[in-house]
Amino acid sequence: MGFSVSESTYSRVEATLTLTPFGEKTRVRLSARLAETSTSGFNADVTHEAITEAKFHQDFFVKLEKGLFIEREKL
Repeated sequence: MGFSVSESTYSRVEATLTLTPFGEKTRVRLSARLAETSTSGFNADVTHEAITEAKFHQDFFVKLEKGLFIEREKL
C-alpha cells in the first residue's frame, strides 16, 4: 500500500490599511499583496507579489465608501 502527496497552490490577499488624521478628515492608505503558497510533498514555498492594479484599489475604496455610508445612515 502506498500513498501520494499532491501538489497544491493556495492564494490569499494580505492587506494593510493605514488611517491617518488629516485635518477634520481621515487619510486612508491601502497596501495589498498576493501571497501564494505552493506545496509539493512535504515542502511549501510562499511567494508574495504587490497588487498594483488600479481597479483592485478602486473597487476596495468603492466598497469601503458604501459601507461607511450604510453605517452613517444607520441603514
